Amino acid sequence: GAVTGRAAGESIRTLVFAEAILLYLLLLPLVVANLDIDRRQTMLLLGGALALAVVKAVLGLAEVLGHYGQPIEGTSTLTYYEPAANWLVMCALLAMLGLLLARIRPPRWALLGTPLLFACLLLSYRRSFWVAAVLGILLVMLLGSSSTARRTLLPVGLLAAAAIWTLGATNFQNSGSPIVRRAASLVPSKLETNVEDRYRLDERANVLGAIGQHPITGIGLSVPWSADFRPLSIEHPGGREYVHFAALWWWLKLGILGLAAYIAMLCGAATLAWQVWRRSPEPTARAFGLASLCAFVGLVAIETTASFTGVDQRFTVIFGVQVGLLALLARLPLSPALGA
Repeated sequence: GAVTGRAAGESIRTLVFAEAILLYLLLLPLVVANLDIDRRQTMLLLGGALALAVVKAVLGLAEVLGHYGQPIEGTSTLTYYEPAANWLVMCALLAMLGLLLARIRPPRWALLGTPLLFACLLLSYRRSFWVAAVLGILLVMLLGSSSTARRTLLPVGLLAAAAIWTLGATNFQNSGSPIVRRAASLVPSKLETNVEDRYRLDERANVLGAIGQHPITGIGLSVPWSADFRPLSIEHPGGREYVHFAALWWWLKLGILGLAAYIAMLCGAATLAWQVWRRSPEPTARAFGLASLCAFVGLVAIETTASFTGVDQRFTVIFGVQVGLLALLARLPLSPALGA
């Protein structure tokens, strides 16, 4: 990607800064996985991550109550638009559900913070994170519940599908609730009427056209794509260096090897999460592994509408630390007695 970008005329300084975010994905998992800490300290670290998520939820809700947050849908304000906080809150919410399904009593402060986590994610108005959260919750219920509860998943899924269909068939134009209006905008028939959603469709057509012209090498890092295949409904500053589809971003910027690296990275992270969930003797670690596994599946859905991994700095840092923690937990002895 750097070589191709340099050949296209980009400066070395620009390419170094473009590579910096990707380096987090290489270095942070290695650093965290090799921390010299014992089992008790690792569990304290997981508890601290959960506490951080609750604190972020409280701060986000304070933004909404005080009308300090970013405005959306008229006069309403949201908690967090950026992906890092929403990812942290969603993973914590899934971990709490995993603990409860395993009949493990979390600390009282964590139980009291669970509704705050849910409210914070709901009031972020990030539709992609809503979809990922619903998908993650269903997967946690499927994988973490008893066989009796698993048999109820199909009717629950059918009811959810019926609710979504009903939602799409209802006219919400006069609804006063921004949550309802954001949910209604998920209906495919309404995407073409939203200028921002229509822009993403135009962007994708141009990106796919550029990939078709450079399928092996891509266009290179820091090289903007061109609107040669479809006119854009709106222009965004710096928008032509971004792609609202992570796999296409990696392919466009880093070539076919970039796409392979992105897929391998997600598969490797999911494999680590599976190992921690199935093998760890610690209930907290198992819940973290299950939550991470389901969250990674949700991330695949999220990143069909936006690019975060390797693109957004704060999200990439959190993702790299999370993968490193999973690797650290996977390396711990299977029996607490062996680690004594």
